[in-house]
Amino acid sequence: MKTGYRDRIVSSEEISCTGCSPDNWCRYHVNRCVSAKQISDCGKCGLYPCAVIEECFAVTQSFAPSCRTACSPEEYDRMVKAFFEKKKNLDQSARERRD
Repeated sequence: MKTGYRDRIVSSEEISCTGCSPDNWCRYHVNRCVSAKQISDCGKCGLYPCAVIEECFAVTQSFAPSCRTACSPEEYDRMVKAFFEKKKNLDQSARERRD
């Protein structure tokens, strides 16, 4: 909310990314793709990381400077763990799929 990306304060759980599922809201419509492929999340896709996911990672990282400026160090740390670690989370999901 402090950076202007949300109209209300959201919890870390609300913005934590562990992969788009059919039930998630996603500005990139990855949830529709996941639903069509009948998989639990985008990290489980055999095409992961696709161009859409790579764009999502890039856009997410572009928010980091403004978040770092607007947030206290503690708030930014929570943002990192909840929002900016989506690539790490999805890479883990993809590793689990391959194992």
